[in-house]
Amino acid sequence: MWTITRPDGTVPTGWMLIPLRAFLGVTFTFAGFQKLADPQFFKSSSPTSIHAQLVGATHLSPIHGLISHLVPIAPAVGLVIALGEVAIGLGVLAGLWMRVAAVAGMALSVGLFLTVSFHSSPYFTGSDIVFFFAWTPLALAGAAGAPALDTWLAGQPAA
Repeated sequence: MWTITRPDGTVPTGWMLIPLRAFLGVTFTFAGFQKLADPQFFKSSSPTSIHAQLVGATHLSPIHGLISHLVPIAPAVGLVIALGEVAIGLGVLAGLWMRVAAVAGMALSVGLFLTVSFHSSPYFTGSDIVFFFAWTPLALAGAAGAPALDTWLAGQPAA
């Protein structure tokens, strides 16, 4: 099912994307768990909280009109972001709904770019734009022949 080389000697695209898939999966999983484990992240009075970050984004972000409505529910927004990062990371690592997880990773990355790192100068010093483009090959290719729960489940006979 998951051969590294095809009969013609070529390597499926998914195998070439394993390092990127592992990096993004581990990074997003770690980022989500780090947020969940940090009580200061959810404490509105903390300068490192999601509340403080959203308040800062209301002044600097090009989508400040959307962000300002989220400030009152900042802890819930932070929880959604953290759980989303964990789900995206684990999904990509396991190969479950690869394209969905990658598109969600792209969406989260562009959202973080527009709120957190938009004013990084020069633009390439902000990591969120890089993460957005790093998710693109996984969104386009999915597992593409590499080990993944998606392909394993697709190969199982129907119940």
